[in-house]
Amino acid sequence: MENKKNFEFNVELLKYFWNNRERQYLPQPSGIIKQKYLFFYNMFAKINGEKYTLDDLKAFKNGPIYYDIYKKSKETLLEQLEIPKQNIDKEIADITLTLMYLYKNTISTITHSLDIWKNAFFSKDNNMSEADFSETDAFKIELLFNETKNVLENYSIFYNKYEVPLLIIKEKKNYIVNNYYEILQSYKPNEKYPTYVTEENGELYFD
Repeated sequence: MENKKNFEFNVELLKYFWNNRERQYLPQPSGIIKQKYLFFYNMFAKINGEKYTLDDLKAFKNGPIYYDIYKKSKETLLEQLEIPKQNIDKEIADITLTLMYLYKNTISTITHSLDIWKNAFFSKDNNMSEADFSETDAFKIELLFNETKNVLENYSIFYNKYEVPLLIIKEKKNYIVNNYYEILQSYKPNEKYPTYVTEENGELYFD
């Protein structure tokens, strides 16, 4: 019964994702993107003391996969959701949506750096469990959660032509984009990680 409830919990999360993804300009999601959303929501919920599940979570080459969800199509999942709404945390759900947009080009690198994935992937059994979640993972997930929450509350995300996510204070976004558009577009670091943009005395700084 508990496994069924946890499956339904993840289906409710997916329903929220499908209904709200366009607010973060996420395209039609692939199976991998949906799975990453489920994984990071549950990791964020775990460190915040909210309901989460690791049931049927397995470590595959492309990252963590909730296998019971993976085996079903979107249409089948939505048809099965004839149940009372689960208690998902909408703040965490929105922070996770922001994460998926902010790290859309590098999210797999993050999952592959976590012990909870590595310990299961390189073992005989690819089932991911509480025992695989390390103190280092907890530190990384908390850092990622706080950073993404700060971005959601205070910054606008501007992707330039090189697909670099540039973070600009919301109040200054229009001014900076209108006055420094070409400079923003020409910024090309070695890696496509989020970069904070500030302006001082007519100069832009990338950090």
